[in-house]
This record gives sequence, structure tokens and C-alpha cells, in this order.
Amino acid sequence: MWRTTQGTRKRMCVDVGSNVNVRSGEFIVGNFASYVRGWDGGPEQTKLYYIPLYPGKMSPLRLTAENLNTATPQAITFNFSQRAWTQAGINFYPSGTRLPVRGRWRLTASVEKNWGCFELTL
Repeated sequence: MWRTTQGTRKRMCVDVGSNVNVRSGEFIVGNFASYVRGWDGGPEQTKLYYIPLYPGKMSPLRLTAENLNTATPQAITFNFSQRAWTQAGINFYPSGTRLPVRGRWRLTASVEKNWGCFELTL
């Protein structure tokens, strides 16, 4: 998964485009395609999963979402402490990443030594 997912292992922002899963640095995040398709600004269509390369103690995930369509980017900060595991035993953070308006967003995720940055157009 870490070798085949679109994106980069470098610590840099990655354009999500129309990809389902995207890697930036030490995170794989998805399902972006479903998120964009279902987004309606409400609380139900907010699901993204954040998979850290180094799960460690799985401290709370900090996510900053910046609206890039404003003259001064406006940021929303989320903290996710809930954890889950895939059937294969992979740790991830399920989230309710509720973005309030359409536009171009930069999502920056960090936890322990994991970091990733994703640019998403709604």
C-alpha cells in the first residue's frame, strides 16, 4: 500500500485530484473520490480515513483545514482521538472532516512523527 498509493513519500503538499487514496509524507488518506462526490456541507458526508505510517501510541490526530479561496486563508482545526483497524490490522483514524463550503482546501495532518498535506478541490 505504501509503495503503490498515488502521491509522494516526501513531506510536501499533494494535489488530490480525482484519486481515491493519496499519500503525502507519512500519511495515506482517502476515500477522497467518495468524499468529493458525496459532499453536501452537512455532517453525514464527512468521512475520510487517515492512515499513519508510524502508528506509535496513536496519540490524537491534529488536522488543520485551510480554505485557499480566501484572501487570508481561514483555518479550521480538528482533533481526532478515535482509532480503528482494518481487517488486515492496519491502524487508522476515522474522521468527520466537515468542511463548510466548496472550494480549494489544504488539509494538513500530524500525529507523533507522522505528517501529511493534501490539497483538495470540492
